[in-house]
Amino acid sequence: MPKAAKIGLQFFGAVGLTAAIVGVQWYDALDQYRQKNPPAQVRHVAHGQEAPLENAKWRVLSIGPFAQQQAETPDRVMLQIEVQATGLNADAKYYTSSVPGFYMTDKAGRLWLAQAWKTPEELKVGVPGTFTLVSAVPKALEDQVELVMWANSYQGKNQSGPSLHFDR
Repeated sequence: MPKAAKIGLQFFGAVGLTAAIVGVQWYDALDQYRQKNPPAQVRHVAHGQEAPLENAKWRVLSIGPFAQQQAETPDRVMLQIEVQATGLNADAKYYTSSVPGFYMTDKAGRLWLAQAWKTPEELKVGVPGTFTLVSAVPKALEDQVELVMWANSYQGKNQSGPSLHFDR
């Protein structure tokens, strides 16, 4: 075999092997991303009903104006959201220190963060506890926004995995 043909085969072999290695690494990274961020699985919950999500059953008790409105944002209104959680197992106790991902959403799919203002001291199996959340939303949407929650803030930020959407 001529020397030029050997060099050509080695060159194309190296390029092909490099492309295969890069392709396998890309596929592996994509697979890891998909495992960490599964697609959103939103379950709608009727007004006043409760639904389980991981270690607790959740129900929205009320959504209304927050007593301590901020005058600095006249186009926004602060909402107070009361959410009741009842532990399903011993791991529910972690929700008091690592609060789920709570967001307010409208029909267009826009999200506004809802932060925990008060959390229960403990969340035990079968014993309901109340989370008080606050969220700033546009004044025009005050009566339209609904609560959506994920099991943790990471999933909420990435909108991945199982979630509950509470209808108003």
